[in-house]
Amino acid sequence: MGRVYLAYDTVLARHVAVKFIASDADVSARQRFLVEARAAARVQHPNIVAIYRVGELEERPYLISEY
Repeated sequence: MGRVYLAYDTVLARHVAVKFIASDADVSARQRFLVEARAAARVQHPNIVAIYRVGELEERPYLISEY
């Protein structure tokens, strides 16, 4: 469905995970991606990663979460 990369947030000095969905994802997949991000952002639990940001880069949705 996509790719996950390890990145470094230079402003906050921490490692983060950046998840991009596939570039050929249809509208339905993009909507599910956003629903997943919103659901995860509402939950605080030691076994669920925190979502820091959601956005788009060159028309590819991404989310940034704790590493």
